[in-house]
Amino acid sequence: MSWYRSPFLVTGLYGCSSLAAIIFIHSLTIQGEESIREKWVKEDIYFDAARLIWIFFLVILELAKINSSFIFCAWVLFPTLIRGVVGNLFNLIGPKGSVRSHLAIHISMQIIPLSLLLYCVWSMYTVFIPIMGRIGAQINPDLLVGLFTTILVFLCTSYMFLLIQVMTSSRKVIMCLLFIVFTTVSLVSLTPLGFPYSGDEESPAPMRLYHTERTFYNQNGSIKSEDSGYWIVPLDYNGPKLLGTFIDQMKGVKPIDCDMLN
Repeated sequence: MSWYRSPFLVTGLYGCSSLAAIIFIHSLTIQGEESIREKWVKEDIYFDAARLIWIFFLVILELAKINSSFIFCAWVLFPTLIRGVVGNLFNLIGPKGSVRSHLAIHISMQIIPLSLLLYCVWSMYTVFIPIMGRIGAQINPDLLVGLFTTILVFLCTSYMFLLIQVMTSSRKVIMCLLFIVFTTVSLVSLTPLGFPYSGDEESPAPMRLYHTERTFYNQNGSIKSEDSGYWIVPLDYNGPKLLGTFIDQMKGVKPIDCDMLN
């Protein structure tokens, strides 16, 4: 939960690592003996494959009548018009055009859809991260945030991975991303930057503690059992672990749900 107080750490912990992994997987498909023309043909095939993925999701959302499908429509419309029509019409992409013209077309076709998607991603994170920080102790929020970030990285860079097919080497990019990941992990592990709480005494992390007394009844109304104790309601994943380091009695506690089976 180091990202709870500093959400920008999500980029270094999960974003860069996901991007490096995806680039590495794409780099495995590159064969060193391919000619320049073969590389551009493969790049064009990957472009069509990425566009088909967006079309598939667009059709699903349209059939479900979900209004958010306009974002997927942008990822289909602008690449088709700018690269599929303008780029091919004026020979600006692939082996027919220059590297600069291809990059200009490739970047311009993603400006509007990527801006829309990044705006939605930012809005989702402003809601998603506070919820994950208070989701309780039953679910590991790091897994959910990591999975959520990986999916968003794949969507945001779905058209960018095409250029890997025509790159001389992707090793430098991967090493740079891994360096960012290593630096972020070091900062989280060795500095107070990774502490998930603010440390402000005026706004401490809440922990709900209740003294309870319970009585269980049979179906005929007679008392089956009685007990009492403390009901601890942790609001974040670290709550029970922190109490266990200071209170020895916490080591023998059990979830309340287990009592329903008795």
